[in-house]
Amino acid sequence: ARESAMVQMLEQLPQLCREDARFLDRLGSLEFVTTASGRVSRPWELYDPSVGELQELLEGGDFYPSQAFTRPDLLSTLVRLGMQSSLDLIGLVKVARSISA
Repeated sequence: ARESAMVQMLEQLPQLCREDARFLDRLGSLEFVTTASGRVSRPWELYDPSVGELQELLEGGDFYPSQAFTRPDLLSTLVRLGMQSSLDLIGLVKVARSISA
C-alpha cells in the first residue's frame, strides 16, 4: 500500500511541483523509495537499474529501486530526484563493502 502510494505521488509530481515549487527539492531528501530488498531509501542513495554497466558492478537489492519503480517514466523522475546513473567514489566504497560482507 505504501509503495503504491509513493508511485502515485511520483505520477502526480508535475502537478505537485506546480502547487509548491520547493516540493521537488524536499522530496529528493526523503526516504520513500522501496529497494528491491525491501529497505526504504532516498533517491540519491540508489542507482538506475537501466544502466547495464551498473548492473554488472552492483549486485544486490539495496542498490536499486523495487520493481514498482522501474517503469521508464518513474526512473527518469527518480534520476531528477538524484538517483545515480554512474558510479562515483562513494559508490565504489559501497561495492567494496558489499563484496566483503
